[in-house]
Amino acid sequence: MQADVEAYLELLDGPLVEQWLIRVGAERYLWYIRGHHIILDGYAMMLLEQRCARLYMHFLGRGDAGPPFHPFASYLAEEKRYCTSPRFATDRLYWKNYLEQGRLPSLHKDQEGYGGGGLHHESSLSPTISQLLRQLANETGIGWPDLLILLSGAYLYQHLPAARSGNGSLLPLWLPLMSRWGSVGAYMPAMVVNILPLWIDIRQEETLGMFLRRQAGALREQRAHSRYRIEQIALDQRLGQGRRYFFSPLVNVLPFDPPQFTNCRVTREILSSGYGDGFNITYHSHSDGAELMVDIDADPAMTNLEDFARHRLDLPAFLSHALKPGSLHRRLETLCP
Repeated sequence: MQADVEAYLELLDGPLVEQWLIRVGAERYLWYIRGHHIILDGYAMMLLEQRCARLYMHFLGRGDAGPPFHPFASYLAEEKRYCTSPRFATDRLYWKNYLEQGRLPSLHKDQEGYGGGGLHHESSLSPTISQLLRQLANETGIGWPDLLILLSGAYLYQHLPAARSGNGSLLPLWLPLMSRWGSVGAYMPAMVVNILPLWIDIRQEETLGMFLRRQAGALREQRAHSRYRIEQIALDQRLGQGRRYFFSPLVNVLPFDPPQFTNCRVTREILSSGYGDGFNITYHSHSDGAELMVDIDADPAMTNLEDFARHRLDLPAFLSHALKPGSLHRRLETLCP
């Protein structure tokens, strides 16, 4: 499995997807799913898992098979209608105005360097962090995944000053945004997720509560315009041919429950989420925030081993400090370890 994940893949020849079912005991199986990120995103993988679990139950005679996935052609037709709609024009204006605040870094595509040995750390976070996240979500009205995003943004703003834009007052925090709700893409395994930047800054004397309310409002506005593709933004901003945006730092929250196969005990292990740019933080958990894990990935050309080792300790410590009762009223810069 690991060799298959790490093998060089020619996109024109494939195979872009592999599925193996391996019997390793009388009552134990390994189900291996590998899909290249060019055609499948994390939500799509979850859809595949849940669909197979539904069919498994159906073939045991316990419920109907459920509806089939929407065809990809339906999504393409929907996108074509969107691109000629008033909403498209409204979204374009929003992103034009929003991105005027700073400068987004870009790179030439021949500088991507995928396949090299990056720095990676995976760890489980304390169940107390999950519990405090849910408590803070109830107190603030901000969903716990968004709290994780914004707290991570605050941490990165203070720990990656070199990544800030222009005069150093804004950090472009890249976020994978669903852009599926209200679309046929909500029930179609494909690479539909969008990636968009959220400007992060910490204002003088700002408390954690003030920061969270302000940035959560900006994030809600973004989601209302998240159908507008980053590829279209690149065209609008006349990004040079052969160039793309440098998606770093990036924070991703994947709150997906493992599939439930009737009369089976199921565990999920993610072998790889693909290569990223610069510095990435990815959180994995159940839909209620339980069993929260964090992956930290960094390009060794940009983050040395000593700094990476500090991030492994400082990020969980910052989350613990920020989530303590009463922290909403503390100045944000005092919460960093």
